[in-house]
Amino acid sequence: MAKLNSILDLDIKNSDFCVLDFETTGLSAINSKAIEIGLVKIKNGKIKDKYSSLINPGCRIPYFITNLTGISDDDVEDAPTFDQIIPEIEKFLYNSVVVAHNAPFDMSFLKEEYRRASEDPPDNPSICTVRLAKKLVPEIKPKSLGNLTRTLKILHKSTHRALGDAYATAKLFLKFVDMYCEIYDSGTVKTLLDFQYPESKRIIDNRILKKISDEKREIPKNSGVYLFKDAKGKIVYIGKAKSLKSRVTGYFTSSSNSKQKKITKRASSIEFLNTNSELSALILESELIKENMPTLNKLLKKFSNTYFIKITERPFSKVEIKTKFEMDGGDYYGPFSSRDSVNQLFELLNKNFMLRECSEKEFSKGKLCFLHEVKKCIGPCVKTYNQEDYEAELVNLSNFLKGDQQTILDRMLKKMKMLSDNMKYEEAAKMRDEINFLLNNLHRLVSIKEPINQANLLIEIKREIGSDFILMKDGRVAIYNYFNSENWKFFNLLEEHFETVLQLKEDLDIKDIERIKIIMSWLSKNKTLFNIYYLKNYLGISDLAAKTGIRLPDNKFG
Repeated sequence: MAKLNSILDLDIKNSDFCVLDFETTGLSAINSKAIEIGLVKIKNGKIKDKYSSLINPGCRIPYFITNLTGISDDDVEDAPTFDQIIPEIEKFLYNSVVVAHNAPFDMSFLKEEYRRASEDPPDNPSICTVRLAKKLVPEIKPKSLGNLTRTLKILHKSTHRALGDAYATAKLFLKFVDMYCEIYDSGTVKTLLDFQYPESKRIIDNRILKKISDEKREIPKNSGVYLFKDAKGKIVYIGKAKSLKSRVTGYFTSSSNSKQKKITKRASSIEFLNTNSELSALILESELIKENMPTLNKLLKKFSNTYFIKITERPFSKVEIKTKFEMDGGDYYGPFSSRDSVNQLFELLNKNFMLRECSEKEFSKGKLCFLHEVKKCIGPCVKTYNQEDYEAELVNLSNFLKGDQQTILDRMLKKMKMLSDNMKYEEAAKMRDEINFLLNNLHRLVSIKEPINQANLLIEIKREIGSDFILMKDGRVAIYNYFNSENWKFFNLLEEHFETVLQLKEDLDIKDIERIKIIMSWLSKNKTLFNIYYLKNYLGISDLAAKTGIRLPDNKFG
C-alpha cells in the first residue's frame, strides 16, 4: 500500500479511488461472511477497471439472503475463498482511497476477512458516500443507494449484486466529487476526507490545562462521566466517555472546536465519575444532565419523545403506535426516537401481516371490510373466520419483532419478484427499498427476544477486567454498582423474579423508559460486547450464577 501522506496530499481529480461493495451472509462482520466482492477502479476522475468474484464463505447462505441477492450455496460451492483472491483485491487497493456506500459496513467486512486469512488488514483511508450525501444532498431521503441513484438519475443495474452496486456507487461518488469541487474549487484527498469525517489532533495545550486544579490532572483511562465546574463549583457541562483520558484530553488540544473552547474557558475544575462500562456512562450522563441542567449542555435536558410498536391484548390483537408505556396486557416493542421511523415500520407491518386495522367500534359490528376483500386481513370480525389462522399470524408478527425476519422477507421478496415479472418496476423498486429499510433498521429493534414490558433478563457487558451488570425486570431497570449505589434495587428485582408469590406489575416511570431507550440503542451498536441471560431459563440467583459463570457479589446491598 502507498504511504498515507502521499495519498492525502493528492488533488482529488488526480487521485486513485477503489470503490468497494460486498454481498454478505448478514449484517455483522464478526458473525457473518462475505459471499461476493465488487471493485471499481477510478483514475483521474474516470472509471478505468472493474473486478468481481463470488466468495466461498465456508458456511450456509441464509434463505432470505439468497432471495435478496440471487446467490445460493450452489453458486459459491466452487468459488474461491477470500484468502485466494487477496492478490487481486490488493491490485485495486494499491495507492487508492477506498469508497463505499455505508463505508463502515464494507470496511468492517474487508478488515475482518483479512484477519481470518491471517493477513494484516489494509489501512487505506476510506470515504463514505452516505456521509457525502448527508452533506451535499441533505434534501434527498432516505440515503439508500437505490433512492440516491434513482433521484439523481444514475443508472443502477444488478442491484444487490456486488459489482452492480459498486459500479452505481462509483458513478454516485464521481457526481459528488463534481458537486464538492463546484463548491470548494477542487481540493486534496485530505480535504475531502475532512469534509465527510473531520479528523482531530491530540496536541495538549498546556496554557489551557493549567486552569484545571492540580488534583484533577490525573485523568482516569476507564469509562465514565466528566463534570466541568466553574470557580463557584457549579456544573457548567457534563459529558460521557468510553475512555475519560482520551475524551477529556481532546478539550485541551490546539484543534479543539469552538464549543470545547467555550467549555474550558468557563471551567476551573473537573470531576470524574467512573462507571463499569460505556453503557453505564451513557445512562449516568443523561440522568445527571436532567438533574443539574448545566448551562452549556444543549442536549439531553429533556426527556425525548418515545414511540413503541404495540400488539394489543389477544385474542383480536392489532398493531398500534404508542407514546406511553402501560401495563395493559399488550406487548410493547421498541423504543423508537423517531416518529418517521416508527411510522414507516408501522406501515410495513400493516402491509405485510394480515391483521385487522379497524377501530373497536368498527370491529364490534362484525362486518367484513375492504382489507379482507383485498386479502390484507384474515377477518376476525366475523364468526366464520379461522381463529387458528389469526393466532398464527400474530405469532408470525411477534416472532418478527423478536428477530425472526424470514416470514415477512419471504413475502416481500415474493411480491417484489411478482411486480418485476409484471413489469411494474417502480412498485418493485419501492418494495426493494422497503426490504432495505427492514434489513438496515431491524437490528436496532431485536437485541432482545422479549417484549420490553415483559423483558426479564440480565445483561452482562464484557470488559477487559470484570463485567458490568444491568437488570431488566418487566421494563424496570437496575444497574449493579451504579453511581449512588442502587444495588438494593438490583437484587430486590432479581429476587422478586424468582419468588413464587403473585407480583403486581407497575406502570414504568419516565426514567426507566429513558434508560431502556439508551440501553437498546447501545446494544444494537455493540452486538459482540455483551451477553443476555433470560431469567426464565434459571431456577434462582445461585442457578443463574452457576450456569452462566458470572460472579454475583455475596452482599446484596454491597
